[in-house]
Amino acid sequence: RKSQVIYTKVAATYVATAITLVFIGIDYAMFQQSAQSLNGIQADAALAQFTASSIIQLTQLIFTLMIIFMIDSTAVGAAIEFAIFIIVYIVVGAITGSWNPLKTYNFLTTWLGEALLHLQLLAKVPKDGVNAGNINFTLDISDTRSSGPLPDGWYTIATEMTTTLSGKKVGNSWAYVRWEKVEQAFYLPRYNTVNSPKLIGSNGGGGTDHCSEVDSEGQKECYVSAKLQFQPEDAGRNTAIPFINSMEAKLRYKDNFGSGLQYVYSEDESLGLESETAYFYIDILPASLADLVSWDAYQPMTATSGAERYTDFNVDKDNDGLTSSEEYEISTSDEDWDYDDDGLSDGWEEENRPLLGVNVLLADGDGDGLGDREEILLGTMPHIADTDEDGLLDGDEVCRYDAASGNLVGGWQVSSVGGYWVCSDPKKADYDDDGILDGEEREAGLSPYAPNTAPYLRLLADPAVLRGGHVQTVLAAGDPVTISLSLDNRSSASVAQPLRLVYDASVLTNGQVISQSGSGDYEPPSPTQTGGGLNWDM
Repeated sequence: RKSQVIYTKVAATYVATAITLVFIGIDYAMFQQSAQSLNGIQADAALAQFTASSIIQLTQLIFTLMIIFMIDSTAVGAAIEFAIFIIVYIVVGAITGSWNPLKTYNFLTTWLGEALLHLQLLAKVPKDGVNAGNINFTLDISDTRSSGPLPDGWYTIATEMTTTLSGKKVGNSWAYVRWEKVEQAFYLPRYNTVNSPKLIGSNGGGGTDHCSEVDSEGQKECYVSAKLQFQPEDAGRNTAIPFINSMEAKLRYKDNFGSGLQYVYSEDESLGLESETAYFYIDILPASLADLVSWDAYQPMTATSGAERYTDFNVDKDNDGLTSSEEYEISTSDEDWDYDDDGLSDGWEEENRPLLGVNVLLADGDGDGLGDREEILLGTMPHIADTDEDGLLDGDEVCRYDAASGNLVGGWQVSSVGGYWVCSDPKKADYDDDGILDGEEREAGLSPYAPNTAPYLRLLADPAVLRGGHVQTVLAAGDPVTISLSLDNRSSASVAQPLRLVYDASVLTNGQVISQSGSGDYEPPSPTQTGGGLNWDM
C-alpha cells in the first residue's frame, strides 16, 4: 500500500512538471515570435512579462508538489489547492473589479512584470506638447507672376513646429514633429514637404542641436521649420492640400531588468506616431482676367432649390471630380469633396463604385469597422464585411488606432501565453495554414501565427451524466455502454503509435466494434481485441 502511494505521488509529480514545462515552452515560443518585431522598451517589457508568467507557473508547480508529498489524501490536497486558488482569485478580483479568470492571470503577470522591469521613463512628450506657430502662405521667389493662388504656380505653406519634452532627465532625449506628403494627391503636378530643424546650438545634448537648453522646470523645446510646397493644376474652390503630421523621437528611459540593482539606460526609437491626414483648403483662381470673369463660380444661380439650383453654378465647386448637379443626384454636397469623410473623394468613389463596391455616402459601407479608404489600402473589399470568409469581420482582424475612442482596436488575446495580443490577415482565412480558420482560432483563444497541428483525440461515452462538474457513466449490471473514439490528425506527419482503448475486462465484457470509418479515402485498420481492451495498429 505504501509503495503504491509513493508511486502515485511520483507519477503525479512527473505529470504536473511536464504540464508546467509545456505551458512555459508555449509562452517562450510566442515570446520569441513576438520579440522579432520589437525593440527597445517593448522588447524589455515582453521579456519581463514572459519571465513573470514563468515565475507564476513555477510557483504554482512548487506549491502543487508540496501538497502532493505532504498530504496523503489526493482529494484533501486538491481541495486545499482549490481553496487557495479561490482566495487569490477573490483578492485579485476585488482589486481589479473583474471576475474573469483570464484577466486575473493577466493582472498578476502584468503586475509582476512591471515589478521585474522597474521601468522609469526619463523623458516624455505631454499631450499638449506639440504646437504650431503662425501659418504663412507664399509664392515661390522664382515665380514672377502675381502672388495670388493661380493654376501652375509654385506655392509654399510654412510654419514652425514646437515639441516640448518633460520628465526627470530630458537632456539626452529629443523629439520633433514634421510634415509628410500624401501619395494620393494626384491632382497636384508638383507636391513636396521640407522639414528643417532649427539650428540653435548643441544645447540639448546628444547632438540634438534643434532643441533648447533644459529650463528650471526640467523641460526643453525642440524646433522644426515645416514647409508644404505644391503646384495646383486647375482652378477650383476648396482645393485640398493634404499632409500628415508624424513624430520622430528618441526618449531616454532606464530599467534594472536582468541587471540586479544597477539601472541600465536605454533609448527608445520606436515612436513612429502618425496622426490622421490633415488638409489646407485653398481657392485656386483662374490664371487670367478673362477666365476669372467667365468662371462658373461668378455666374448667378437660376433657382434656389431643386436640381436647377446647380445648373448654372460652379461645375465642380469642391474639386472632387463631380459637378454640382451630379452631386445633387447622388445626395452628396457640392461644398464637401469627401462627403462621408473616409479619405476618398466623392468623384473617385462614384467612379470606382461598380468595381470596388465603395459607397460615397458611407465611410464604412459594409459595417466591418474599417473605412473604405482603409480597405482599399489593405486590399480588402469595402462592400464585403468578411472578405476572406473566416468568420471574422475585416475590422476585427486588423490592429489599428481608433481616433474616436483613442484606443487600439482589432485583434484578440491569446489565452495561453500570458496576455499576448495578436492580429490576423483579413485577406487570408487560415493565416498559418493549420486547418483552423482564424475565426475559430479567436474563439478558442489561439494564435493565427502558430500552426495547431497536434493530433486531436476525443472519447465520448453514452450514456453519460454530469455530476459534481465531471462527466460520469453510471450503469447497472447488464446495461450496455457505447464508446465513441475520434482521432483527427491534420499534420503532415503520420500517427505511428498504436491507438488503445483500455478497460477492465472484469467490469465490461462482450466488447465489439459496431462501426468505424475514415475521412476521404483513408480506411482505418481493424482493431485486435485483448483481454483488456481494443488495439488499432495505426
